[in-house]
Parts: sequence; structure tokens; C-alpha cells
Amino acid sequence: MKRLFGICAGVLLSLFLLNSCSGEKENTDSVDTKEGGAIDSSKIVAVVNGTNITEGDLLMKIEEGKKNQIQMGGAFRKEALANLINYKLLGMAAEKEEIIVSEETLEEKIDQIKEGYQSNEQFLDRLKDLGMDETLFRAKLIKQLKIENLIEKKTEGVESPSEKQLREYYDSYPESFKQPEQVDASHILISVNKDDDEETKKKKREKLEKILKDIRDGASFSENAVLYSDCPSKSKGGNLGFFKEGDMVKPFSEVAFSTGKDEVSDIVETRFGYHIIKIIDKKETTTISFEEVRENIASYMEGTEKTSVINNYLANLRSEAEIEYADSSLIQQ
Repeated sequence: MKRLFGICAGVLLSLFLLNSCSGEKENTDSVDTKEGGAIDSSKIVAVVNGTNITEGDLLMKIEEGKKNQIQMGGAFRKEALANLINYKLLGMAAEKEEIIVSEETLEEKIDQIKEGYQSNEQFLDRLKDLGMDETLFRAKLIKQLKIENLIEKKTEGVESPSEKQLREYYDSYPESFKQPEQVDASHILISVNKDDDEETKKKKREKLEKILKDIRDGASFSENAVLYSDCPSKSKGGNLGFFKEGDMVKPFSEVAFSTGKDEVSDIVETRFGYHIIKIIDKKETTTISFEEVRENIASYMEGTEKTSVINNYLANLRSEAEIEYADSSLIQQ
């Protein structure tokens, strides 16, 4: 079915820290451009009601988007700046309407964030990587929560869809509720490196041929996976769980879906190396019942309506705001 979503409203409301718990620190002080120059992170790219948005702010939002796998193509900078402007406008509106965040709510959120780290020291190190101390982090989080409370306030009048509307949506998109065929498979991988010569590849294939012969003579597939597979799934006896066609590379997928339940395939070659595949179970194509997806449809429809409300609210905030762009190419129409 269509991807279900909550309120996005053209603004990324997740505090960037929550989505940046791993990876190297991105240096926004001197980022090389395609032309080989350097970007001045203090350069002002837009002014919203007298508040500056700098190149550094924009770069951070772009990196946040990349870490969340947001694909915007050539309009990435424009969309990122639009999100920053929306965030500024919502923050200003929250202050104007005197939206408050209780100390209890703040502490609960901080505890929730810290649960994503192995220790408090690791959490503090991450803050340091992002150029923040605990005081600045708390200030940013308070602003985040105020905006979330503002959105809740502006959308509290949105009614839940009726049973008739839910059923009409379900009946209107039958293809969205099809569950494609799936297989539950295990495999043993003998990996091949790009630098391997033909003799090395031959020996690796021969190794897997011997493993396959042993399995067909009665040896345990899962035990051989634990002993010999180069895939992390070896810790589960090679099991990959259920997957649908297209989830795996084509040669692997084709063999998996053409092999019968409880059967072990011949050797399959992919860009990762040589595999043998055992099919554990199969699920035929089915249609998800209305009862199974009723709550998801309700969340989707309500979320869509709330998004519309917030988009209209943002449009009004933008129309009343004084927004100046240093670069006219970043103006979102």
C-alpha cells in the first residue's frame, strides 16, 4: 500500500541529533565545492523576519537529509533551505503563541534520546562532535518540542475518518494491499573479491562445491553456514528471513523463487561471490484484509489531512513573513 506517514508539512521536525548517532563528523567549516573552492559557513543565505540562516545551517540540513536518505535531486539545496525557513517560522509562531514544554516532557524526551547510546559518555561525545554542549542541546530540543506542540494544537480539530471513508479508501486501491510472493531462505556464501584471479575464484568455487556435496549427502545446511559462510547471516545458520522478489540481486532472487520448499539450489554466482540457497518456506501472493490494515489506513488518512492543515498554516506564515534570499535561485516557488 502507499507509504503511511505522519505530519511532514515540508519541514523536517526530527532533531538532527536523533538521526546522527553514528558516522564521522561532517566538517562544515571548509567544505570543498565542485569547483575546488571552499564554502564560508558563516555566509548568510536567507533572512527570516530578521533572523539569519547561514550556509553552515544549510549544509547541516543537507547532511541531515542525506542521512535520512531523502532524495531531492538537483533541488536538494532549495528544498533544504525551504525546510529551514519553515522550521524558523514554526519556531517563531510557537514563541508568539506562548507554547510551553513541561520539564517532565523534556526529561522524558532526553531519556528517550540517551537510550540510543551505549553510555552517557558516548552521548556527550556525540554532542561534542556536533559542536554542542548539554545546555545548547536542551535549548534545541525545547524548540523542537514547542514546534511539535504547536502542530498538535493546529491540527487538534482534524476528525478521524469514518468507517465508510476507510472502507472506500481500501476498495479504491486494491493493488496497494497485495502482499507479493515471499520466500524464507538460507544461504552459504563464499565471497569473491574484485582482485581475485581466476585460479583463486576456481578454488573458492570448488570449496563451495564440496560443501554442497556434503549437504546433499546429509550434512546440516545451517551448521555448514556457521562454519564456512562469509555472510553475517552465518550467525543464524545462514537464514535471511522472508523476502520478496527484487529484494535480492537478480541471479540470487531468480534461483530462490524457482527453487522448491526444502530444496537446496546449485551454485549461484552473483557480484558478491558464490552461493548455495536452501528454501525454508514460501508464502503465496495474498491480499491483506481490511481488518488487518484498518488502523494503518486511518493513520494515513488522518495524517494526510493534518499535513494539509499545516501546509496551509505554513503558507499563511510565509505570506506574512519578511523573507530575503541572498541567492534568488534558492527561492521555492
